[in-house]
Formats: sequence, structure tokens, C-alpha cells
Amino acid sequence: MTRAKDEVIAVHESGHVVLSLHCGLGVSLATIDRDPRDTANEYERGITYHTTASDWLAPYVEGKRTLRPVGPARRATVLSHLLVCWGGAIAEKLLLGRSTWRQHTADAHGAQVYSRMLGHHARAVPAVVASFRRPAQAILESRLGELTAITGALMRHRTLTGAHLRGIVARERAWDAKARRT
Repeated sequence: MTRAKDEVIAVHESGHVVLSLHCGLGVSLATIDRDPRDTANEYERGITYHTTASDWLAPYVEGKRTLRPVGPARRATVLSHLLVCWGGAIAEKLLLGRSTWRQHTADAHGAQVYSRMLGHHARAVPAVVASFRRPAQAILESRLGELTAITGALMRHRTLTGAHLRGIVARERAWDAKARRT
């Protein structure tokens, strides 16, 4: 792959990471390399693994369980995941000036599944998914330092652990707080 393609993937995954950490979902790993678990698609690259709710949520997204609306206890987590789906496309738009949202079928599919899990009828899903764009964009615009720092680290190291990602975010937030005081 070219450096330009790596950069697009790094920016995209950084958007998911920043929104995930903002929402308290946690991230165990982010990479711009091919997902080592995906042996069927050798060309798909870039993945962010969430640490919160993945045990009960993944079977729905992967189509292994029948979709049903979630109860109130899990609603907040599903709402957070729906917001995170926009992270990659918005990060691309903010840092690269363009977005390839339509090309990110996994993100789009995930957003549709989460919307259905919230009990929305299929006809309402596109509007529900679209309604999360502005809040996601506002969060990423307020965290451009984190977005840029994670992108740079992914370009240098290709794969980052959750601890490394949390460290980058903590340093950026400390720097932002210090800059606001002066």
C-alpha cells in the first residue's frame, strides 16, 4: 500500500478512537494494517477494537444473532457506538478535506444495525444515522489535537494498544488544559 492510503486509514481509525474514548467505550487496539482475524478479505485494512460491550454487541453486528431492540440498560452503549460509526468519515473530512463514507461499508452497516437495535423502523434508519453526524463532528472538531496525534502515531507504529492510545489522549488533554490557562 502507498503512504497516502496508509494516511487515509490512519486518519479514519483515529476518528473512531477519539470518539470511542470520548464516549467511554474504551479501545484495546487500533491498527492501519489488515485485521488479523479477517482471513476472508485480504484487502480490508484498518480496525479499531472496542473494549466495552463487544461481547454482547458483536454477534448482532456480524449477523450471527437476530436483531432485537435493546433495553434501557444497553441503550446508551448502542447510542455511543452509533456515534462512533461517524468517526472515520468525519476525521477524513476534517484532516484530509474529503470523506469516503460511502466506501466504508462496515461503518455504514454498523450504523444501520445500531439504529435498528434502538427500535427504529428500516425506513427511519437513514435519518437516525444522519442525525449523529453533527454531534460526532462537534466532538472531533473540539479534539483535533488528539486526532492529529493519534494519526501521527499510527503512521509511525502502524498498530497501537489501548494503553498507548489513552496515553496520547491524556498528553493532548493536558497540553490543551495548559494552553487554555496561559
